[in-house]
Amino acid sequence: MKKILLILVLLGLGYIGYSQGKPPLAKGENQLNFGVTGVGNGIPVYASLEFCVFDDITVGPAASFDFINGNSALKVGAIGNYHWNKLIGIPSKFDFYAGLNAGFRFDFSKSKNSRFDLGAQVGGRWFWSEQWGLNAEFGFSGSVAGGFGVTYKL
Repeated sequence: MKKILLILVLLGLGYIGYSQGKPPLAKGENQLNFGVTGVGNGIPVYASLEFCVFDDITVGPAASFDFINGNSALKVGAIGNYHWNKLIGIPSKFDFYAGLNAGFRFDFSKSKNSRFDLGAQVGGRWFWSEQWGLNAEFGFSGSVAGGFGVTYKL
């Protein structure tokens, strides 16, 4: 009896994981992200556009602008993310992802510290409707990753 119960529980959990593990975007769909970043002087803002090229993979352009008292910088680049929803079996109203970025920082301050950067990011989203959600992302040594804001599915 215990073996039958164990098998039924495992099958049920497998079904729940399979049925809820959907990508937040399907191939061909896009989303716009915008908000404030946690890095820089003043109130740095960012925007990115993600194109879903496969059910679990998005790529796209990203930009951020940091401005305060002559220490301004424009960061432009590209991001690529792998979305873990199907693999770990979470519902599509949530989105957990990790990826890489590359970009260039144009520094308009007195130090003129312009440079090329490579980095990585990890983040998550929670969609409160079919099109709108909140996002939080943490970047590691990249020029265009990181921030807290809003996502809109196009």
